[in-house]
Amino acid sequence: MGRKYDQDTTPLEMVVRDARLHQQEMAKHGIEAGVQKAQQKIDATLEELSVRYQQRDSKHQF
Repeated sequence: MGRKYDQDTTPLEMVVRDARLHQQEMAKHGIEAGVQKAQQKIDATLEELSVRYQQRDSKHQF
């Protein structure tokens, strides 16, 4: 199963997508620990993305 990403997809966005797919697979098999671990990775990555966007946006304010 190949994952396709367009040229504008950042590495952190790829992490979130992959973690969400992993989370879905774990849920499908009833592996709650895997679901929770994937959610932690998703949350941490989204937090990092948020920080990066805030830093980028603050540099572009007048």
